Amino acid sequence: MNTRPDEGSPGGEAHPSGDGAVPAGPKGRGRVGSDLHSVIEALQQHQSAVQAHGETLERARCQLEASLARYTELYDGAPVGYLSLRQDGVILQANLSAARMFGVARAALVGRSLFEFFDPGARETATAFLERAFASWHVERSEFTIRLAHGGSRIVQIKSKLDRAGAECRVVLIDVTALRRTEARFNELARSIEQVFWVADCAITSFSYLSPHCTDVLGGDCRRFVVDRGLRARLVAVEDLAAVEDAIAAAREACPVEIEFRIRHPAKGLRWLGLRCFPFDGGGERVVAGLIEDVTERRNAEEARLARAVELREALVREVHHRIKNNLQTVVGLLRREAERHPEATEAIEAAIGQVRAVALVHGLSAAGVRQGLALCRLLPEIVLGVSGLHVAGLTTEARPADCEEGHRLLIRESESVAVALILNELVTNAVKHGVATGDGALRPPSVSLSREGARGRIRIVNSGQLPRGFDFASGSGLGTGLGLVRALMPQPGMSITFSREDGRVVVELHIEPPVVLLGEGAPEHCKGQNHEIRTDCR
Repeated sequence: MNTRPDEGSPGGEAHPSGDGAVPAGPKGRGRVGSDLHSVIEALQQHQSAVQAHGETLERARCQLEASLARYTELYDGAPVGYLSLRQDGVILQANLSAARMFGVARAALVGRSLFEFFDPGARETATAFLERAFASWHVERSEFTIRLAHGGSRIVQIKSKLDRAGAECRVVLIDVTALRRTEARFNELARSIEQVFWVADCAITSFSYLSPHCTDVLGGDCRRFVVDRGLRARLVAVEDLAAVEDAIAAAREACPVEIEFRIRHPAKGLRWLGLRCFPFDGGGERVVAGLIEDVTERRNAEEARLARAVELREALVREVHHRIKNNLQTVVGLLRREAERHPEATEAIEAAIGQVRAVALVHGLSAAGVRQGLALCRLLPEIVLGVSGLHVAGLTTEARPADCEEGHRLLIRESESVAVALILNELVTNAVKHGVATGDGALRPPSVSLSREGARGRIRIVNSGQLPRGFDFASGSGLGTGLGLVRALMPQPGMSITFSREDGRVVVELHIEPPVVLLGEGAPEHCKGQNHEIRTDCR
């Protein structure tokens, strides 16, 4: 008997409905197809994700390979040597620059001890350096000379840093052979010159270089000289100390400085030094360089040359004054002859002779050798002597120049000497001409005195007589030709003149002070302010 598939055969066995059961009939077949489609879609999505992940991994691999290539290029192509060391000094890794630095192939370098390349005497120092490197997380620095495999040597600067795990030490090797040889040649050159060259930071507190002749030139440590003001005060001359302090302050402000000053050298005595400082860029860092040199010989030569030039100038000036004096004396002789030929004009001609003689006297004294100025204590007696010889026959002049030595006397400025001489000549001449006889008929000569009060001089002229009615020197009223000339020639400021009467006599006081006069150099301090009197009596 035939049966239907759904009534007894396995393919047609009836299943109870529930989870995972496939319903029979057309509806069941449709659902199976739908689930299969979903599975296929899920597989396709998963495949796309796998492909995207694969592409990401491929890109990462390419990036890693590129990074590795760059790292390898940087590591092997670096201009410095790189090493990885064990604690016992065995080389674990090395770049090509390190291999070239040691003069061996990289394969032959790895696995060897670094100490093999050091001289026996330096191995102990190198071992201590490596022990410090493994004992600290800080960068250790040192410098060694290594022996090359093919002979010769190199000077290398070594910097080491422990890796994070503390198992290896990373070492950088920098070849400084050329630099050290250049420094050696520079030091040899520095030792062959007498100047002191130095390089310091901007504050001039830390010196990176100092040439060997510092103590010989400066007389002390250059570092201490710049930093220690007390040492500068002991070495530098008092007159130059302020300028040196200003120069050092300017150098610290990065300003160029050039100065010459004197020091008291412990072995050489007083010496002149030249100091020049200038800032510059030293490898990205602002530094200050300086040069100190002994310029004593040059200064002495310059001073000698200037002294010779001054002597020559003074000789020429004296010759000019001498020629002018001679020419004026010739004029005086001509005037005297005219006075003899024209007696009616004798008074006027004698007045002119007195004035010309006063000017000639200035040039005569200047021709004798005057540097700072004409001494008032020399000019006044000569003026009095000339006036007495011209107006009073047989009249003598006695000059007593007390304390008229160099440094004590008042000096008339060269530009005012002619005016002062003419003024003195007119005042003394006026006193001689207008003096009156005493009761016994004798003519009492005037007296002239000079006293110094510090840098101020007072000339006092006293003669018998009286002032004319309406006379007023200050306003110019009642003045004759001579006193009119005096009033016109008076330098202002620096001179004042007063007329008065005392005990029946006329007293003229002339006060002369700077800028017309100055006190001669070299006067002791205890003399300044004291009175030094010069008294000249016309008898």
